[in-house]
Amino acid sequence: MNKTKLLSFFVTFVIMIALTPLIFNKLMNSKFNQMLQNLEKKGIVIKEIEDKSSYLTTDRVFEVIIPGNMIDNSGFIQSVKLNVESVFKNLPVTDVKFFGKILDVVTLDGSFESILKDKINFLVVTPNFKVYRYKIKDNTIDLHDSLLIFKKVEGVFEYPQKNTLKVKKLLFKSKTQPVYFELKNYNNEYMEKEGTVSQKNSGDFFFGAQNKKLSIFNLRSSTNIYPGKKLRIINSIDFDKADLFSFLSINGFTSRVSIYNLDSALIKEMINADEYKKRALMLKLLEKGFNTDLKANIKTVYLNKQNAGFLDLVLKAKINPVNNLEEKLLNNDISFLDLKLNLKTTPALATFLMNIEPKSAFIFALADKSGGIVKIRFELKNGEVYINGEKIKSN
Repeated sequence: MNKTKLLSFFVTFVIMIALTPLIFNKLMNSKFNQMLQNLEKKGIVIKEIEDKSSYLTTDRVFEVIIPGNMIDNSGFIQSVKLNVESVFKNLPVTDVKFFGKILDVVTLDGSFESILKDKINFLVVTPNFKVYRYKIKDNTIDLHDSLLIFKKVEGVFEYPQKNTLKVKKLLFKSKTQPVYFELKNYNNEYMEKEGTVSQKNSGDFFFGAQNKKLSIFNLRSSTNIYPGKKLRIINSIDFDKADLFSFLSINGFTSRVSIYNLDSALIKEMINADEYKKRALMLKLLEKGFNTDLKANIKTVYLNKQNAGFLDLVLKAKINPVNNLEEKLLNNDISFLDLKLNLKTTPALATFLMNIEPKSAFIFALADKSGGIVKIRFELKNGEVYINGEKIKSN
């Protein structure tokens, strides 16, 4: 290779190197601006307030306002204002980093304004504008008469609808009363695809008020919603152990609830309706009818540290299509409701349940108590009540 060709190659190489940041700046900003447009289409207000970019680095600062209805359907949160600085290198294979902080949270009663200002800082990192890894900086927030403490809050959001969240510790503690709520090792997974929604939660929960304490260890819940003209919802709740107020302890709890044949159109209408209209739509939904199945099991119950045995429950309920539901309820007419309940437990737990609800003593008096197990088959059909196959006459 002669000197001329060598010099030409060298100059071309230098020019390519020099142009690389400019080219990738254009490519990355094109994707970045498309992301901003997608957010704006969803109702988020984005305003660029500063551009600190250089030859090798893109650095832009934005004011972002998120409408409350994207966060809280109740209407309590009006809006959340953020300051977000986006930074990335104008080079191939680079992550985009978003350094953000909450500037203001506007609520109906003004309870959060200024309290959260500059208190919550977060970092979001994405390599492709589809997968976003986020972290919230550990902090202790003084809420006047209480404290909010959170540690190791992080997760991953995959555009458009997949999110995982992990929280090592979240503690709310009153400074004036012996009241606290604590969440440890919390995990949340949320996914939405083609209308099907799946959500899972797990963690340890602790609550205390005065001298009463509630502890639940390894609580797990899952909810699946399946779309269609008739909606179907399946929910399960399980936990390893729960201690309630020192005298009651539960080991090994599992439950599964299925609700199906719900009118999807009415539920969609209810989501965006005001409170007055929601009540009318709820009555209309009940009049359309639906089905519910429940299975629950407690492996062992301890009462004052004494083994009181187990509990099995199976419930099937059906609300048949009905007109003038509100009038029927006012007249104590529940002929539209079909219900079957099977309960198995121990004499010790049966006595405990009767002490909690004395009116249940009549039902337990008719129970099958053979083999040291209390069995109840309760059925409600056409307004008539049957216990263990025997029809109960009404007064």
